[in-house]
Amino acid sequence: MEERLRGEGRLPLDLAQQILIDVASALSAAHAKGIVHRDVRPANVLWDEDNEEALLADFGIAALLMPSGDDNVKLTQTGQMVGKPRYMSPEQLRDSDLTEMADIYGLGILGYELFTGEGPYEAKTTTEWMTAHLTAEPLDLVQLRPAMDPQIANLLRRCLNREPNHRPTASDVVRSLAQDDQSSPGGARRLRPRTSRS
Repeated sequence: MEERLRGEGRLPLDLAQQILIDVASALSAAHAKGIVHRDVRPANVLWDEDNEEALLADFGIAALLMPSGDDNVKLTQTGQMVGKPRYMSPEQLRDSDLTEMADIYGLGILGYELFTGEGPYEAKTTTEWMTAHLTAEPLDLVQLRPAMDPQIANLLRRCLNREPNHRPTASDVVRSLAQDDQSSPGGARRLRPRTSRS
């Protein structure tokens, strides 16, 4: 998806929404198994033309949540940074205990890029991105793309809340996006949540 965004700048609204539903569905399935992806970004989203669906790839740096009932994992061992700073949640940057909500933050950034071709913050360098994640407010999606559904814009803004407990779950994102599609008049594509394949 990274190359496509680089070439097109932004995606058609219905396609961007479907990709978010697919990625959020994959995250929901992973989170239900106690897996945190930790690197949700366009380079790890593949588009399957035959099935018209997005696939979340590269679980290579994924982490298992602790089975002891402690739903947190440490991001690093020995202070190494895991993932790309542009897509890291505030808690990842602080090397705080990590939950599946870090993936939701990455999903929010992915959503901005799919709908606008830009990230949620005015940042270019690694330092600027890290500072923005910790202190800045996300850009207004509806101003960046006036045709954008305000409910989806609000959902993505909630995904970027600096407080992990204030973000929606992956299942909440799927439900909200699928429900939004059903309430929209007409449309060339019918958006749908994916079911896990065995």
